[in-house]
Amino acid sequence: MTRSTGNSRGADLVERLRRGRQQAERAARSGARHLPKIHGLTPSNQFFYPMENVLAETREILIESERVFCYGNMVMMECGGDDDKHLVSLMTDQRIEAGASGLLSNLLLCESTPNSDDGQPVQFAPPKGFVEILLTSEPTIQSLPMVDLYVTRPVFDDEFNLLGPGWHPDSGVLVHGPQVDPVLPATITDGAPVLERLPRHLRRLLSDFCFKTVADLVNALAVLLTALLITKFVMKGKPIVLLDGNQPSLGKTLLAVVIGIILDGMIPKLIRYTPDDQELAKTICSTLRSNKQNVVAVDNAKARNGATISSPTIESNSTAPQVSLRILGRSMNYTRPNDLIWILTMNSTRACADMVSRGVPVQFHFEGDPRTRDFADRDPAAYAMQHRTEILGELAGMVIHWNQRGRPPGTARHRCVAWAQVIGGILQANGFPEFLQNLDEAAAEFNSDLDELAALAEAAVLRGSPIVIVSDRQQPGGDSEPGLSARELELLFRAAKVLVDRLDAAKGRSGKSTVIGNYLSAHIGREMRIEVNGRSGRAKLCMVRGRSNTKQYYFEIRWDDRMNSRTDQLRDAPATLLPAMGRTASDGNTIGTGPPERSVASEGGPAASGVTSDEPGNTEAW
Repeated sequence: MTRSTGNSRGADLVERLRRGRQQAERAARSGARHLPKIHGLTPSNQFFYPMENVLAETREILIESERVFCYGNMVMMECGGDDDKHLVSLMTDQRIEAGASGLLSNLLLCESTPNSDDGQPVQFAPPKGFVEILLTSEPTIQSLPMVDLYVTRPVFDDEFNLLGPGWHPDSGVLVHGPQVDPVLPATITDGAPVLERLPRHLRRLLSDFCFKTVADLVNALAVLLTALLITKFVMKGKPIVLLDGNQPSLGKTLLAVVIGIILDGMIPKLIRYTPDDQELAKTICSTLRSNKQNVVAVDNAKARNGATISSPTIESNSTAPQVSLRILGRSMNYTRPNDLIWILTMNSTRACADMVSRGVPVQFHFEGDPRTRDFADRDPAAYAMQHRTEILGELAGMVIHWNQRGRPPGTARHRCVAWAQVIGGILQANGFPEFLQNLDEAAAEFNSDLDELAALAEAAVLRGSPIVIVSDRQQPGGDSEPGLSARELELLFRAAKVLVDRLDAAKGRSGKSTVIGNYLSAHIGREMRIEVNGRSGRAKLCMVRGRSNTKQYYFEIRWDDRMNSRTDQLRDAPATLLPAMGRTASDGNTIGTGPPERSVASEGGPAASGVTSDEPGNTEAW
């Protein structure tokens, strides 16, 4: 019996069956994606087609996908389903991220035909080296859409048009958020309680928080409106939210969480405050890189031994057009547009003057044990999550109502001028004129510099310094100028224990004068509360030009209870004040009305003001 040869009919059938099985195995299964294929590339990143041709072909696929964008110093890809879209970084600062090749394999695949007997093509994910060449090439960067603003909620563009979900190339805005139907406000009743003026869901959401004043509640509303108008404030700046309470456990962190839920549809990751600013910067950077949240919530800011809260990272980034932070463990920065809402929560905490000037205050106040507070089984965070779309609709309706009225600007003053005009105008148009009315009072409570100024003013009153002028008394006449120069004020600063460390470190009288002069010049016109021997009032730091154009500093005092008789003035004056005045009762001047005659130290003798330091024999003028 003769056996079959390779050319027999049976062998041909076997070969056809084998090939059929291979084709069936290679056929797309149910649910498999039909992805574009890139040719001319090997798994080892070798090109057997012209490299520029392969790059151009791949670049076209990225553009047509409408899922790859440039954002800040990053190239990012849109991932997730319809209800969970988010951006993932492919490249940061020209360095390819781990997993970039795998992410791009969701958009395309590579295919090559090896030199083998069957000649079947081999498919593989884009090699890492090829991804690096692709994403760092100038034509790719220039051709990909540039995202100016990425948000997870609807926002208004520069012309106050509401932008819904999707990519808006005309505005450079990418929205990953729900579709919102604006709800116009009902008829506004002037003078009604603030909660009755709020739309339904915002009223329910904010009613359980123990805001200190109506202005604090309105400022919280302003924060939410800011998030919908963030396109207006990336370049022009918006304030950091200073969320303060008179004691712990009042709901400050809860309000920060609620703001995060409304903005991003998720519970934000809170950032623990630390006075180590480098560590704080690293934590903020890692939080922003690993989460899609648009809220930077720095929680429970406090400092030891009454020190002030100060963070150059927060101060420089919160109002800057662009956020730039060093990435932990890598010699590169994370850079993005500042489309973030910055929040700092604290308890009766003092902050540095720069941070206070950049802030919008939202204060809580509760008398008694906070454990007795009851939300009546109502969870604001759960309510915000459940009714997020409706709340966003109510906020959008307030903006549209203001827009329909011609966009009247607000009149409240703030360091962020454009922000105050826009947000203040919206709130005023919707019946909330209390916007920022608590700014001065809150600034006085937050600002530690005012404590130092108050200490200086109180020390000046107690020690009879000639830099004290009572506003309702007769002012000095003739050529006499009020106040003393920075050179003459060192002992007053030391008596008040202000800037002592910096004065000790300064070199010579000139260096000490510079320290004092720079400090006082930065606070000209500032007012603060003072209390001396049970008597309270307000002190204002003033400056006039003296001889040779020197700056002369003094405090103008306004006492709460004005003393009309000279007898009362002498009776209630501090004991240390009388000998320090350098005047007699017959000179016709009242206490604190102005500086006495004095010589200048540079004229060769001690000053004649009579003000002495605590050191025996030292009569150097303040």
